[in-house]
Parts: sequence; C-alpha cells; structure tokens
Amino acid sequence: MKYLLFSAKSRFLSFFQDGTFSSPLIKYPWLAALFINIIMWILILIKIRTDYRPIPLHFNAFYGIEFVGPGFLFFELPLVGAGMMVLNLFLSRMAFRREEFLAILIAFGTAVIQLLFLIAVLNVIALIS
Repeated sequence: MKYLLFSAKSRFLSFFQDGTFSSPLIKYPWLAALFINIIMWILILIKIRTDYRPIPLHFNAFYGIEFVGPGFLFFELPLVGAGMMVLNLFLSRMAFRREEFLAILIAFGTAVIQLLFLIAVLNVIALIS
C-alpha cells in the first residue's frame, strides 16, 4: 500500500518535471491562467448570491438580458474554464515533445481564454450591481 501511494505521488510529480514547465514562456501563462480562474471563483462567491434567486446569465447589447436563471448556474463559467485548462495542460505537454512553439501557443491561448471568461464574469457582476 505504501509503495502504491509513493508510485502515484512520483507519477504526479513527474508530470510537472518532464521539462514542459521549465520554459518561462510556458510556465508563466499557465500560472496566470490558474490565478485568473481562482479570481473568478472568488468573485462569484463574494459578489453573487449563488442560490435559487434568478440572475441574468446572458446579456446582449442589442436586446438586453436574454437568459435569466438561478445563481448557482453561474458557476459553470469558471468550471468550464478549469476544464479547458486541464485539457489544454495535457495537450500542451504532448505538443511540447514535438514542437515547443505549439506548447507556448496553447499556454498563451489558455491564459487569453481565462481572461475572456473573467471579463464575462465582471460584466455580469456589473449588470447585477
């Protein structure tokens, strides 16, 4: 049992020590994306009451509020962002083995997507306030 836990821990650590995150052009966008995702979770927990009270979930500049739903559905946005981060993390690691530039593009793309999600969260918070 102790060997099994040690093996799982060493596999987890080896995922981050294979050289993919040794480049600052890959490491810092990933850290920025993670930081932005954490900020989204904190903003939603602090600013939005996540109960069954209806809040606007989609806003269009032409028509105004298009979709209203319970507040807990707003957690889908950072959850999708976190899922995309995990998927892109594996894709970036696989791409790094073949072409480092592709891994850099994936890392920066993930950070930009998280930034766009943060802008969406801030817009809905401004709409509610």
